[in-house]
Amino acid sequence: MPLRPLTAGKLLAAVLVLDGLLALGFGLASWWAPMATFGTIVDIRGAGAPGLVLAALSSLSILYVVVGLVCLVGATLPPVYRRRLALVMAVNHAWAGAKGLHEVGQAWLIGNPWPDIAIHSTLVVAYALLVTLGRMRDENAAAPAPAPGAAGKP
Repeated sequence: MPLRPLTAGKLLAAVLVLDGLLALGFGLASWWAPMATFGTIVDIRGAGAPGLVLAALSSLSILYVVVGLVCLVGATLPPVYRRRLALVMAVNHAWAGAKGLHEVGQAWLIGNPWPDIAIHSTLVVAYALLVTLGRMRDENAAAPAPAPGAAGKP
């Protein structure tokens, strides 16, 4: 059985799966141990009532789980819908990366933000590139073939 070539749609599905697994994994890990997980990123010791902090961190963990599941389901969608979800995810990652850049050097930030910024930036570029390539492929496939003998005529 011959191997099928990789297309922008298949690569986009793979990026969505990778993004989904990262979000799902982080969400589950941070839900299981929120103080230990988020406590390596930000200084939460002086944040106030521990129950309130735990509730907020658990909500954030659930959000990561939901985003991960949406990405995994989105990877199975037809290409046009997959590209739409990819644009939403690109905006999400651009926002998170910009937020990370803005927070560099803050006193409450105890972790290294650069790995997160690099991950978000890479995903923005991957999503943008693959959506663009997929759109170009669709436009080329929809373009009418030149009439016979019309080659070279103005």
